[in-house]
Amino acid sequence: MTRTTFCAFALLASTSIASAERTSLSCQADFMAEQSAGLVRSFGLEGETPVVVVNDRLYAALPFERKEYVAETLNCAAAGPGNVFARIEFRSDLSNNPLAVWEAGSGLTVE
Repeated sequence: MTRTTFCAFALLASTSIASAERTSLSCQADFMAEQSAGLVRSFGLEGETPVVVVNDRLYAALPFERKEYVAETLNCAAAGPGNVFARIEFRSDLSNNPLAVWEAGSGLTVE
C-alpha cells in the first residue's frame, strides 16, 4: 500500500465502533490484496470521487461479478461499513481511459 493510499484510507475510513473497524480493516486487507496481486495500481481522489487505476489486461479478464466485488470492497474499506461513495471510477493503467464506473443505486457499468 502506498503512503497516498494509506492516507486516503485513514481519512475516509469510518471506524466509530469496534465491530465496524474490524469490517473496515478486513475490507482494507482485501483491497490491499488486489494491489499485491497487481490488479490495483493506484487509488486516489479527484475531488470527492475515488479513482482506481487498474492493470488493464487483468481487469479485462475478470468476470463482471469480480469487478463489482472490487468496487464493493473499496466502498467498505474507504467509505466505511454501511456507507458508499456516490461514484467510483476505474481507469486503465496504460491509457488512463475509463474502464468502468460504479454508482450508488445503479452499480457497476463497464465501458
